[in-house]
Amino acid sequence: MAALLLGVGGLIAKNIPRKEKNQEYTPRSAFTTFGMFIIDRIVEADGKVVDDVIGGAGTFAAIGARMFSRPYDGEYDDTVGFIVDYGQDTPASVEVQLRSYGLDLLVRRDASRLCTRGLNTYTEKGVREFSYLTPKKRITPADLPGRMMRAACFHLVCTPQRACAILDELPESISVWEPIPDGCFRGAGEDEKTWWAEFVLALQRVSVVSPNLHELGGILGHSGAPEELARELLQRADIRQVVVRCGEEGCLVAVGDDLRWLPAYAQNVVDTTGAGNTFCGALGRSLVGRRIDIDSLCEAAANASVAAGLACQQVGLPSVIDNKWNGLTIEQHLERYRELTARSHT
Repeated sequence: MAALLLGVGGLIAKNIPRKEKNQEYTPRSAFTTFGMFIIDRIVEADGKVVDDVIGGAGTFAAIGARMFSRPYDGEYDDTVGFIVDYGQDTPASVEVQLRSYGLDLLVRRDASRLCTRGLNTYTEKGVREFSYLTPKKRITPADLPGRMMRAACFHLVCTPQRACAILDELPESISVWEPIPDGCFRGAGEDEKTWWAEFVLALQRVSVVSPNLHELGGILGHSGAPEELARELLQRADIRQVVVRCGEEGCLVAVGDDLRWLPAYAQNVVDTTGAGNTFCGALGRSLVGRRIDIDSLCEAAANASVAAGLACQQVGLPSVIDNKWNGLTIEQHLERYRELTARSHT
């Protein structure tokens, strides 16, 4: 791995400047996501089944962003906005837990449908296979209230075609895109040139794209070393930056010709479901108010690495009590991460 500059891992999320009381007040979320709230069934490689687990790419991304935002307390600025669709089968315990995170929740109830539910099955090699158990209900720009439509950062988790369609309806802002796994692999019968052109169009429109290593190989049509694949994506798509998520190996931040590795925050790993989504939520929130360059992207990726590590310490979402995430403040987790980073380079 390339050398990591000292100083990453600081708490760098910036607040949105607030209006004075005598100024016109227009609330603005710091972050919102087009990912969904899902209730998961998780089947581990040993056959163990866990039901009614809060999940969904949107949920985990919102939690990652919330770690670097203030809790919602009736004022919307600097908070994380999240649309949640509850169906007739939503467990009361799920609602109570989700309310505990200090998110600005826009809850939509529909007694005529079931909650969106998903099945996460892990193979013996640790590969996750996902399928929907009930029909999904997507979030569109038309669903966003004004404060969320004005968000400083948007999180997209979708195909390249849907990413472009969403961006067509959004104001200019930071956007972090997680290409969905199925969308990273050209299907049988799809024209290669058309497929690639659609992918490039989305890549060039978002602020930052963050695939995992397997997905990046799918986009490019072959596997390889992370550094080689990152360079190839930047060159072929004519984009400036990418953050490649590499699981327990950490993440690779590439901006132009500058490539830097950051280690994972692997502390007491129990379940990796949602870690990538949590990473991307924290990444996007940490870029608010900053010019995106190699230093700011590395600092944001360090925050994101800590957030992803916290997502792995239990089945489901991490706990937050008195602004302590799994027992420690984010500042304390970041200090542990700095110590981990220093040890990895001595």
